[in-house]
Amino acid sequence: MASLDASGSQVGAAAQSWLAAQLATPQARRAGVRLVLGHLPLAGVSQGKNRPGEVLRDALALRTVMGKGKVLAYIHGHHAAFYPGRLGPLNVLSSGGIGGRDYVGYPGTARSTVNLLNVYPSAGRATFETFDADTGAQVPSARLPARLSGLGGPLNRVDDFR
Repeated sequence: MASLDASGSQVGAAAQSWLAAQLATPQARRAGVRLVLGHLPLAGVSQGKNRPGEVLRDALALRTVMGKGKVLAYIHGHHAAFYPGRLGPLNVLSSGGIGGRDYVGYPGTARSTVNLLNVYPSAGRATFETFDADTGAQVPSARLPARLSGLGGPLNRVDDFR
């Protein structure tokens, strides 16, 4: 699992090269599942954070590196809105968190969440279970918007990562 510190709004060539090198190591190539963790999202998820500086700029270059490195999913925080989606061919998981925010284009949808990610390396797959942090009730992904159209491109909801 690679961790990418993207505290700024742009991922430079050095970070892209570093990630490509990490994904090319023998350990990464042997892994059944590759996940990349980052702070800023590749595309806008929450209304209050859907603006430059809150979403990675030049995310397409980073998505290309992850695609070549056979990354199953990019997981990020920052937007405080749980959303499992696909951005082009790449799976992305907006991990949510406490102090949830409304989805882009969906006022009144804010909710604090806690997520459990189940990874199945032999199957090259991951599933997730999400719970409302206030009530403990499970949040089925089918109840989330089918598509979010934020800065950086549209995200289409998915039920698991393959």
